[in-house]
Order: sequence, then structure tokens, then C-alpha cells
Amino acid sequence: MSAPTDGTELPPGSFDDRSPPLVALCIAMIVVILVMIVLRFASRLIAESSPGHFKSLWWDDWTALVSTVFMLVQLVMSLVMFDLGSGKHIWVVPPENVVKILRMLFAVYFIYDIHLAMAKASALFFLARIFPPNVSPPWFNNAVIITHAANAAWFIGIVLGTIFQCKSLRNWHPMLPGKCTDASVLFMGSAIPSVVIDLAILLIPMPKIWGLKMTPWRKMAVIGIFTIGYCSIVVSLGRLVTVIKMGDGITRDITYEAAPTFYWFTIETPAILISICIPAILSLCRFLDALYFKPLASRISSAWSSQSRGTLMTEQYDNAVSSRMASSKSKYVTDSELNTSAPNESQSRICLPSQQHGHYSVEVSGWEMQGQSPRRQSTNDAIRVQQDVEVRASPW
Repeated sequence: MSAPTDGTELPPGSFDDRSPPLVALCIAMIVVILVMIVLRFASRLIAESSPGHFKSLWWDDWTALVSTVFMLVQLVMSLVMFDLGSGKHIWVVPPENVVKILRMLFAVYFIYDIHLAMAKASALFFLARIFPPNVSPPWFNNAVIITHAANAAWFIGIVLGTIFQCKSLRNWHPMLPGKCTDASVLFMGSAIPSVVIDLAILLIPMPKIWGLKMTPWRKMAVIGIFTIGYCSIVVSLGRLVTVIKMGDGITRDITYEAAPTFYWFTIETPAILISICIPAILSLCRFLDALYFKPLASRISSAWSSQSRGTLMTEQYDNAVSSRMASSKSKYVTDSELNTSAPNESQSRICLPSQQHGHYSVEVSGWEMQGQSPRRQSTNDAIRVQQDVEVRASPW
């Protein structure tokens, strides 16, 4: 079990370690599922205070919470197992650590079955939540019930298979006398039904979604969310392929050969949790958008518009001043220039001031039309405007 001390040469690659990327993956999944479940329940609480929303937590929420708790337990136990030597070849791991790893791995089998079954149940309850039985066709309700039953049967079967894998529970230790079923057979017996159940959960809502009264693009978007979000079927297939390729190696060197399966065990349930939490988080997104994002965007738009208007007004003012100065310069001409440029008939009407300023009087008279009577100018019914205008020449 441990490194030989009698001078026997170790096989090449005996000190390879597959655990570092798995440790990083476990930490990342802990963060992801904690964030998702917190956002899910925060969204539910916000929906309770909003009119027109579903105002209570339901089975899909509670099963998702139970799945999250057991998933966190598995991730923490996986980190402990990697610290003890899981991911390394069994002959370089201290014997006492091998015993601890195998004991914890036996417990992880049950924990994994629980949180995966709860995650699948949460997905099915979510389908029943958005498509209530009283408004859904019988085929849909029956499909959901049958898939629930298949999920429960899978859970019971895999738990019993794990318990009775060995003739005695003490035979999980490979150094003790006894006989156990090949671990790869147990893994395949778990993976194949899991893929079938995931596929059923993915396909059941598709006819209902396509029958909704919305634009084709929106239907495709909703289907895309379900398809992309519920990517656990891809993970289940990956786990199945990995188990098939693993073969008998897991029996000879379980601490090293089982490491690739940890990737799939680690991300399968989080993939389901993410897919069933994304729709529930939409209420929180709408709330934050109305409370923070839209007002912020409005303030930014107003500030940008005000700045643009100020710049435009400044440019218009500068253009007006420049135009006025150009007009003043063009209108200031000398007496000789004016006399030579003006036509003869207009010169008699222009009274050029002999000095820098002059005085002018303007009289404007108007009268009203009353019936068919001719126009007449009178002080009683006429409007008379008299205004004195003083014009000063510009000093420049």
C-alpha cells in the first residue's frame, strides 16, 4: 500500500498527483452553489413582497436547499480526502491514510446519491410549479409523475447496491478478507439510469414551451435557457464514458484511478442546481434593475444630455458672436464707398449723417376695417405709433 522500504524500484510516475486541479474545482463549486442558493432564496423573499408573484417557498426550493447542504458536505469531504492522499498512487499513500480515504469514500457514495436525487427532484418540482397540474394536459402530469418514480427508484436501488456491494460492510477495506462487487459495475449502474432521467427532465417541458403564446425567437430563447442550463445530461454522459474507460484499474489503484471520476461527481449536481436556480433568480434581477440599474442609467443619460446641450449652446453662442462681429464689419463703410456703391434712385432716400450720430423719427399709422366702409384715418378708431430711434455709430 505504501512506498516500499526494501529497495524495490517504484514504477515510473509513481509520484504523480492528480489532486491540485480537483482541489481548485471543489473550491470553485463551493462558491458557485452557495452564491446560487443564496440568490435563489433572496429572489423568493423579494417576490413575496411584490404583488402578482408566487408568495411562498415550495417543494422545489426546499429540495434544492437539501441538495445544496449535502453537496457542500461532499465537497468538504473531498478536500479532506485530497489532503490525505487521494489523487496519488495507492502505494505512495501511507496505509493509515488509505484506510481513512476508503472509509470517507464509502460515505461519499451515499451523500452523492442523496444530493443528486434531491437535485433531480427539485427540477421536476420546478416543472410542476411553472406548469401547474390543473392547467397541464394529462400526458405532461403523467410524465412528471413517472420521472419522479424513476428518480426515487434509482435512488433506492443505488443505495441498496452500495450497501450490499460487499458481503460484509467491513469488506470495503481491500486488505480485509471477503469479496466485493467490482466498483466500476456499481458506477455504471448509477450512471446509465441517471442519464435517462436527465434526458427525460430535459425533454418533458419542450412541447409545453413551444406551445406558449410568444414569438418564435422568445420560444427559442426559453428553450435555450433550459437546454444550456440543464447541462447535467452532458456531465452524466461524461461520467459514464469515464467509468467505462476506467475498467478494472479502479480496483487495483483506487486512490489514483478514481480521480477522473471526481470531476464529474463534483460538477454534476451543481450543474442541475444552477439550471433550476437561474429562472428563480429572474425576480431578483428585475428588482435590482428597477431599483438601481434603471435610475443609474437615467442619471448617466441625463448628465450626458446636459453636457451635450451645454457644449452645443456654447458653440452656438460662439458662432453667433462671430457672425455678429462679421456683420458689423461688413456694414461699416465710408461715405465715398456708400455713394459709389448705391444706385441713383436709392441715394435720394438715404440720409447719411454728417456726424457720428443722428436722430430719426418714425410714424406708423393703422386703421381697422369695419363692414364694407372704406378705410379712413381717424384719431378715434386708429392706432397711432410714434417712436424715436437714436442711432450711434460704432467707435470701431
